[in-house]
Amino acid sequence: MTAAHPFSLNVCRPGARSGAVALFVLGLIAPAAPAEPEVRGTHDSWTIVCDTPEQAEQEVCLMVQQKNLKDTDQPVLRVEIGYAVQTAKPFAVITVPLGISLPPGLSMKIDDGAVTKLEFGSCIPSGCVVGVTLTDVQVSAFKRGGEITFTFQDNRRRDISVPISLWGFTAALDAVRPSAGP
Repeated sequence: MTAAHPFSLNVCRPGARSGAVALFVLGLIAPAAPAEPEVRGTHDSWTIVCDTPEQAEQEVCLMVQQKNLKDTDQPVLRVEIGYAVQTAKPFAVITVPLGISLPPGLSMKIDDGAVTKLEFGSCIPSGCVVGVTLTDVQVSAFKRGGEITFTFQDNRRRDISVPISLWGFTAALDAVRPSAGP
């Protein structure tokens, strides 16, 4: 039985800064505010957003899922997945709020599988971020899984676990895959 949690799914609404963190972390945009990405649709729990950053020659699309606190609507965790322009490999950028304990890092667990530990790369005004290139094994596990749980610690070293649905992952990942050719 799954315990109730204080989070709500925030489907990326037009006007949300969807994709800006991932594009900034990947060095595709300057830290200045970019134009708002276009919401292209949803695949179950994932929202597809696309934008063409000034420094990029092609449009970049990301699949995004965000969890907010139910009572305040404050973002608690944001997951952005796309393909790196330079390598065409899938990547994930996970953003959590400022004020967390950085040394323990972020852990990721798919369903009842093994825990993967990730280190925070940096903190920017919108939160602290982990950027990771996804392996084929991880992508396959995401496709087969039902839920991924991210755990980090607050500034008092208390665990905060946030579940993210993997429903629609395969269709969303296919939707953000760059098209081959010009």
